[in-house]
Amino acid sequence: MAIAHYLTGHVDQADVPTRKASNIRARPLNCQTPLKPKDNAVKLHLNLGDQRFLIQNYGETHITLNNQRHTTSLILTPEQRLDWLVNDVSQLTDELLTPLLSDDPELIVLGTGHKPCIPSPAVMRFFARHGLGLEFVNTPTACRIYNILASEGRRVGCGLIIPTGAAS
Repeated sequence: MAIAHYLTGHVDQADVPTRKASNIRARPLNCQTPLKPKDNAVKLHLNLGDQRFLIQNYGETHITLNNQRHTTSLILTPEQRLDWLVNDVSQLTDELLTPLLSDDPELIVLGTGHKPCIPSPAVMRFFARHGLGLEFVNTPTACRIYNILASEGRRVGCGLIIPTGAAS
C-alpha cells in the first residue's frame, strides 16, 4: 500500500523509506512536476554540408534545382550542372556518358525516366571500365538518392533523364 501511495504522489512521510547508510531521506516521487528539457539535448538541423546542388522538386516534365526549373535532361557532378541531350536510356553511348565522369565521382546514379529500366550491357561495361558503381532507378528516385548522398558529402555523379513529350 505504501508503494501505491508513493507512485501516485500521495505519501505520508512515515511511509517514505530512508537510507540506512546515511541520514538522507529518499524524496517522494512527484508525478505532477513536468520534466524540463536538459541543456544538453540533441538538436536536429538540416545540414547541406558542401552540397553544391539541391534538387528541390521534380515532376514528370521538370526538375527544380537550386530554385531553377529545368525541363530537359541533366547531368550533375560534384562541381557542375550540364545539359544532357538524352531523352531515353536506349540513347546512351560512351560519348554521352563521359560527362558523368567529370570531377572524379565515387559513384553514379542514373535516373532512367518515369520507369526504372536496365541500361544496356554497353552502359554497364562503360562504368565497370572506370571502376565506378552504378545505381539505375527511375528519375524521381534518383533525385532523392542524389540529395541524400550529396548531403552526406559523397562525390556523386547523377544523370537525370527527363523524357520529352511527357504528359503533364
